[in-house]
Amino acid sequence: MDSRLSDIELLVLGLISTTPLHGHMINRIIELTPLKGWLHVAEKHVYYVLRKLETAGFASVEVETPPNAPTRKVYAATTAGQDALAAEMVRRDRLEALDATGFTIVFGLLPYTSRLTDQEKTALVRIRRDALTGLRATQYTDESGDFVRANGGEPVWWLWERERSRLDAELVWLDRLIDRVESGGWQMSPPVSLDYVGGSE
Repeated sequence: MDSRLSDIELLVLGLISTTPLHGHMINRIIELTPLKGWLHVAEKHVYYVLRKLETAGFASVEVETPPNAPTRKVYAATTAGQDALAAEMVRRDRLEALDATGFTIVFGLLPYTSRLTDQEKTALVRIRRDALTGLRATQYTDESGDFVRANGGEPVWWLWERERSRLDAELVWLDRLIDRVESGGWQMSPPVSLDYVGGSE
């Protein structure tokens, strides 16, 4: 397996690190969240990723036969999987990319990993905030907007303005998040509908 995980591999490994899951449940989580629009992944691909993680030693599998339900394979992250997940969560290219998919997945998993300290988790959010602040100060200034509008026309400028608005909104959100975790820490409620195993390693 490649030492760097794709976004979908990161997501699946992260989900099974918080609680054991079967493929149908992972597909359901993707279906019911914005992840569906970001990842564009077919349902069968999730099963492929689970097998790939198992082959790499990042996931273990148990076969369950629930009453009145078909047999299913339930996957959980191994110690090696938890280590790989922590290594992926600190990749700067995910944290700094204008495309927020990788960072969003990392952010969603940060509260549940015990491989990183609270200070390390907050530092990752600060890296994201600093990268976007730099981008805002260099590529999304009023002067660059004027240039886009004059040379690309108003519809192109609308797209530029929309992206700048999204960038500004994320920066506000990141500042609020940093304030929240600095005052209250990273202890957050685990998934309530499933047996939580993320804290026991």
